[in-house]
Amino acid sequence: MSKEKITSLAGIKATAMLLLFVWHSPLPDPPVDLGARMCEILFICAGFLIAYNHFDEDFPLSFDHVRKYLLGKMIKIWPIHFIAFLLAALERAAEDPQGFFKLKTLFSAIVNLSFLQAWSTDYFSFNGAAWFISALLFCYLMTPVFLAIMKRSNTLILLVFCMTVRIVLELASVNDISVFELNFHVSPVIRCIEFFIGMLLYPVFIKLKHKCEPAKKSQNILISLAEIAVLSSYIFLSIRFNEIWIRGYFVIVSCILVLVFSLNDGLVSKFFSLEPFCRFSKIQLEFYLFHQAVIIFMKPFFFPYSVISPMLATIIDFVIVLLAAIFYKTLLSKSCTKIMTALFRKETGHGI
Repeated sequence: MSKEKITSLAGIKATAMLLLFVWHSPLPDPPVDLGARMCEILFICAGFLIAYNHFDEDFPLSFDHVRKYLLGKMIKIWPIHFIAFLLAALERAAEDPQGFFKLKTLFSAIVNLSFLQAWSTDYFSFNGAAWFISALLFCYLMTPVFLAIMKRSNTLILLVFCMTVRIVLELASVNDISVFELNFHVSPVIRCIEFFIGMLLYPVFIKLKHKCEPAKKSQNILISLAEIAVLSSYIFLSIRFNEIWIRGYFVIVSCILVLVFSLNDGLVSKFFSLEPFCRFSKIQLEFYLFHQAVIIFMKPFFFPYSVISPMLATIIDFVIVLLAAIFYKTLLSKSCTKIMTALFRKETGHGI
């Protein structure tokens, strides 16, 4: 039985997707590393929502079940990725026709299509945005293990431990004392720790939710004030400590943001729950996978920007990406999923 949707988090995820589009668009970069900040929020949100939806379920920890669960995710994602990959491949072939058929380029294509680029050193080849899905699929692979650990452990201690590990790994890397070569933006290991941290917020959410149930009206006012304070603080800290703080510190701030908005009771939550956000959340995966491929593909038509302004180029890019996402979701999604399910029927079994 599916739980009630936390609409405020759907709105926050939709906003994060839109800000990622702005970050990759022709517009000048803002004074905040939107790429890093939005990805942190999205991985924390993804982990929390996985725990929210599945923690109370019987989630067997068997190879067969994990394989079917992961394939079920890939079946829905891969067709969108393939279309975006073709667009990126066309742009790359037009830019370098001779180099396109080199062995290294073909290998990069295979890695990209296999969702393995987050594990390689060629993170942003072809559809560069797909590294996010590559790392997220590893998080999905680890989900049954994480759920089993959560049910057998003190989650608060585990949360503090994971946050500490996440920060220590980055501090060691920054101070050049780490024995690991980790890219803290794309590494599936780092993103998986953040995903697990998001999952570990769920028991904290349950306790907060129970405390907020009595005296609902007065609590709503307090939650509204907390939402305004947390969102304002997050924006201030992101600007003030941009390129000063390590990413791990922003992960902690993102956890507080997600936790407060997961209560879904305040005025700001109601704003993020508005219909436009809810509608966009239904196509956010398609929008994300298409956005960077479209921006890069369209760049030669707009450059130099003395011919067309960055703002106008961004608006045109946005309209194209939005229409492509809507077109795929409404006209191609079901048929593509059916085809993929038929191809992997033996592997997935039924019910995915």
